[in-house]
Amino acid sequence: MHKPLEQAVSIMANSQRILVIDDDDLLRRTIVRLLSHIHDDVIQAANFQDGEKALRELPPRGLVISDLELCSGLIPEEGLVLARNSFEQRKALRQGFILQTGARDHKIIQLITEALRDGVIDKYMEKPLSAPALFTNVEEMLSRSRE
Repeated sequence: MHKPLEQAVSIMANSQRILVIDDDDLLRRTIVRLLSHIHDDVIQAANFQDGEKALRELPPRGLVISDLELCSGLIPEEGLVLARNSFEQRKALRQGFILQTGARDHKIIQLITEALRDGVIDKYMEKPLSAPALFTNVEEMLSRSRE
């Protein structure tokens, strides 16, 4: 077993809920499946509205992994809107937020940089995601929320 995976398995033994929000069904199911092998409480949402509802119900020390663009057509950068709207709740309940996107244009990078600087999001991951990077980032965020 690879070192990051071994560490992730040991850290994730203490259950904390992980919420995966992505409109790409295949990617969302893949992330959920990967994390379900090493974590017993992974839930998912396929759009902004379902993600917002699930986020409100996320227990303390949980973790959100959200795509930046959820393609509902309601508002741009919906994942970042979810992070901003839930910031106070997540801060009080020690919940982490990882934002992921394949977009690499200057405007998006600037938005993500500002969100990281302001603490609105905790981590940023570029798509395509790799399993080792996913495990390492999830492990770090869950460990951080337990401190």
